Amino acid sequence: MLSDNINSDLRNSFLFEVIIYIFKLVNPSYLLNFTREDPYIVPVLWVCVGVITFMLLLGLYALFVASQDSKGFEWPIRLWRWTFKTQGRLLYYLIASFWVRGILAIAKGEFEVKGISNNVVVVFYVVFILIGYILSNVLETQFHDILSTKNFLDSKNSDMQVLTLTQKFVLQVIQLCCRSSDLKAYWLTSSFGLVFCTVRVYKFFQVLPLYDYKALRLQAFMNSVVFSLNLAYFMEVLLKTVRYTEIHMNTIIILWAILSLLVMRISDQRLNVEYMSLLTSKGRGHPEKVLHKIRATKELLAKYRVHTKKNKNYKLTNLLFVAVNKNIEKVFGLDLELMKEKSYCLKEEEDANEIYLEYLKGLYNMDPENGIIKLHLAKVYAKKYQMYTEVIKLTSDLQKSKYSPYCISASFLLSRVEEKILRNCRANNEERKLDIMKY
Repeated sequence: MLSDNINSDLRNSFLFEVIIYIFKLVNPSYLLNFTREDPYIVPVLWVCVGVITFMLLLGLYALFVASQDSKGFEWPIRLWRWTFKTQGRLLYYLIASFWVRGILAIAKGEFEVKGISNNVVVVFYVVFILIGYILSNVLETQFHDILSTKNFLDSKNSDMQVLTLTQKFVLQVIQLCCRSSDLKAYWLTSSFGLVFCTVRVYKFFQVLPLYDYKALRLQAFMNSVVFSLNLAYFMEVLLKTVRYTEIHMNTIIILWAILSLLVMRISDQRLNVEYMSLLTSKGRGHPEKVLHKIRATKELLAKYRVHTKKNKNYKLTNLLFVAVNKNIEKVFGLDLELMKEKSYCLKEEEDANEIYLEYLKGLYNMDPENGIIKLHLAKVYAKKYQMYTEVIKLTSDLQKSKYSPYCISASFLLSRVEEKILRNCRANNEERKLDIMKY
């Protein structure tokens, strides 16, 4: 839609061709013509059907292997892992773009599958779109591990991904229901896109998904780029509505670039303010956000150790660290009696771990039913203190409902605890079977 008003000279320019090709790679169905004469259409669509069938078979195989308590073959499990990771982020949108394009081509009378009624083909395409969306949604909500790992994008709130997934689905529905050249379709796509992006940015800073700090900044930048793109598209539609018909693609690209830089700068400053607030006050809000206090402290410690007096950020980092270290009980909301028993210093790893544990215990006492806090407290008990009984107590309730968003994370944590206990038994030359729930 962005390119409808471009003059013929710009259409033939190399820059325009490169940009349009990049857009087509994002939406690969536009690499094909979708006409009766195109010999590649039907084979490509059959490949898409095969990919969906293969993914479903991989999922069933993974469930079978899990039910039999065996490792199975390694290569299908690896393929399933990659499918699991990419389905909601990439595969669904790429494959669904072919179904949407096929339905639109059939509606225009430009495409048909020989030997099959157009109505039947459309029904099949719609079913495949729904299967892709439901599968992606289930994977993101029911098989999401909340606890962090050592990966760069270690953990996140699945709500953000589900919101993006729903945005793609809604825009595809609008594309199917409206003619692409209709001004109403422009307004619907631009408005819904801008609304979804605004909600996503708002939720991002309200929740602060549990990424590492650097990965959190990357996500903030990506949200800014997407938000600015939707804002630029909305402004183009607005100008088109008020009869400014000569809108060159170069103008939109420049506008997008300027908006991206501005929004990225604002986003980065907002993230710094959020982290500063976590380090200088008790902090209240979403559980994931208050859990970032531990990550913010670790990030501050890392900067404090790296910065030297020659570094321009040394004075601010040093001042902030001293302030946090002198006011540990206020920043982390610790018991004053506990602070009288021992003088804590964040530079000492053992002291820092005790502070983090007491902070998590305080959060748990304030909200004992919160699954995210339970999981993180249980993880600290398991990793730092080998208090496995406490881990089992905290996570047992989370496994009662298979549809709980915390069930998978609790199961993984208990599995790691079981492995550690058995490893310790083998180290002591003890052969035993273990029932983790009766440990």
